[in-house]
Amino acid sequence: MDEELVEYKNIFSRVGMSYITDHIGAPYKKRVAEKTGILINTSAQPNSNPHFGTITTLMCVFAIAEELRDYFEKPVRIVFDMLENAADRKFQGVKEKVVKGKKVQYQISLADSEDEYGVSVLDRKMESFYQIFDFLKRKTKISMEIRSYAECQKDPSFRSALLQIYNRMEEFKGIISIDYNGLRLRFPCPECKWIDKKGVFTETVSGLEEGIVFKSFCPDHGAHTAKLSKKSDDYFDTNTPLRALAKAMSLIEFEKRENWVPIMIDGRDWTGRWDRHIHMKGLDLLGYRTSEFPERIFTPNVTDYLGAKLSKSLYVDDFYDYLPAGFADMNNFLEIYGWEGMEILWKEIRKWATDPAYIERDAYTVKYFELLLSGNLDNSEIKG
Repeated sequence: MDEELVEYKNIFSRVGMSYITDHIGAPYKKRVAEKTGILINTSAQPNSNPHFGTITTLMCVFAIAEELRDYFEKPVRIVFDMLENAADRKFQGVKEKVVKGKKVQYQISLADSEDEYGVSVLDRKMESFYQIFDFLKRKTKISMEIRSYAECQKDPSFRSALLQIYNRMEEFKGIISIDYNGLRLRFPCPECKWIDKKGVFTETVSGLEEGIVFKSFCPDHGAHTAKLSKKSDDYFDTNTPLRALAKAMSLIEFEKRENWVPIMIDGRDWTGRWDRHIHMKGLDLLGYRTSEFPERIFTPNVTDYLGAKLSKSLYVDDFYDYLPAGFADMNNFLEIYGWEGMEILWKEIRKWATDPAYIERDAYTVKYFELLLSGNLDNSEIKG
């Protein structure tokens, strides 16, 4: 069938929370009523210019923040966790070295890496993020606070979580380190900043409940140590599940301390089994009640023509040459559609926050946005 003759129906099936409420803020009424305001937390690895899925997620964050602010008539803050601790896979990559008879992978973070011109990889990639943040701030009058991972891991509650998890490693292995032995808690060589990725040579030198001293090994600069405690300034990197659980605990403690309701907003690929296994089981093991857990909202994924979520890692590897121009890279999007295209995109996504039928949808395809940006999207929506 000629694709030009296909008539696409714009259908929004009632799924998830849209069965029981018509407003995204309604489930939080009781919790928010007693609080000063709402803290929204989201995160991303700035290892590339924002791809289309990252743009839509960030727009969802601001759209939901504005909707909740107006609904509750309370202040809303947005904190963006900049995960500059992510490995620089593009320019310096992961190095494999034979050390003491073992093959060991070493990586360097975006924060400590430079491109082929000697420019900071982190600074270069964050430029596009700042552009989209400024655009969304103008639209909503809500500012986004940027918190580096270096700041995040210094938070006493975050470090307390790491200590508790490490001291109860056998209990937590089945939650956050199912397929490998140990926890991915690692720290860089103070000289060159390269990290033993899998912690092959990371070991405990001494440990008490209030602090643990670790030792690791750099093939170029030898052994080095770092202390994990609530007051220590030593830097510790974490992998995704360990960081996710520690951050969730720190947000719970933030609510107790500051009286703001924390809401974590992430893409829908982090819902389901991940959320239940990492967050729910992990926080339960740490002794928290479900009523204390941070609230969570998951935004729709953007998928390609066959339904596969747009992947940041594949994008970094230049995989998406089959997508329409502008759908992989934000800078390319602006070249083709300009800020007028961003306006169209924002108008659409701002609408999603007004009705759970939009935001609870699992995904929107590249084809959906092609039709939207070309003015050919069917405006006669069908909800059911």
